[in-house]
Parts: sequence; structure tokens; C-alpha cells
Amino acid sequence: MTQDPTQPVALVDLRQRPDLFGRAVDWHFGYWAVEARRTRAEIEGFYRDSLDARPSPATLIALVGGEPAGMASLRSFDPFYPAFSHCTPWLDSLFVEQAFRRRGIGAKLAEAVTVLAGKLGHAEIYLGTPDQQKLYASMGWRWLADDPGIGHEMSSIMVRAIAPR
Repeated sequence: MTQDPTQPVALVDLRQRPDLFGRAVDWHFGYWAVEARRTRAEIEGFYRDSLDARPSPATLIALVGGEPAGMASLRSFDPFYPAFSHCTPWLDSLFVEQAFRRRGIGAKLAEAVTVLAGKLGHAEIYLGTPDQQKLYASMGWRWLADDPGIGHEMSSIMVRAIAPR
């Protein structure tokens, strides 16, 4: 289906749309689970935590014309990078469906997760990426280190300062 690039993007917390729980699990499982050697049950647990009343972890879903287009999560740590377990919090599992890419949805999700981290009192936020360093650098992230993680190709660990709110 061809997407109308003029349709607005709305971000909702997965808590507001628990009917999208399965979609978040499918996206994650389809995109990352095999290389990370995670079972579907483990991925479901990962997102089930985003449904409780705690402010973190949280998963934001991007909707375009009411249709799920992508997601990103705020987590206290990224289990793919155990050498950086002391770094918190993390922008995690940012994913945009192919049909919705190159429209700024990923940047909007990343910014919203960063703002959420700031509202929770954090001064920095972290992420790991094997291939999107230039994109994140253009959004204010800086390289911190390279790390092979668990089940990943070499990734860059990046950090972004959060302006006080």
C-alpha cells in the first residue's frame, strides 16, 4: 500500500494502545530476535514490562493515519550490551516499517524517548547501533565506544545529553 506522506504522525504510549502489543512483539521478533538468540516468550516479556504503571520501561508507537508505523522504547539498560549495563537509560528497539521510512518518523520517536528520559530526571541517554551512526549524530548523539554486544555485529554505543526540563 502506498502511504500518503502528508499524513500526520501521532505517538502513543503502548499503555494507551495495548491492542498493539502483538505488533510490537512481531516487529522486534522479526527484526532482532534471531541474531540476539531471543525466544518469542522473552520478547513478549520485554514488552509486557512496558504495559505496567511504571514510567520506565516505556514503548512508544508511531501511528500514521491510525496505522502502526514504528516504535521505540525507553529501557533502563540494553541487554545486548552487558559491558555498558552501568549506563542508563537507553533508547532501544527503534523500528520503522519499510513503507513509512524516510519521513522523519524514526527521528520523532528518538526525540520523544529522549524527552521522556529527561522528564524522568536523566541527564543522558544511550543507544547502540551497528549502522546508523551518521543519522544519530545528525540528531545530537555522539560516539562513546564500539562494542560487539551479544549476537550483534560490531556496534557503536552512542550518548546524547538531555537538556534540563
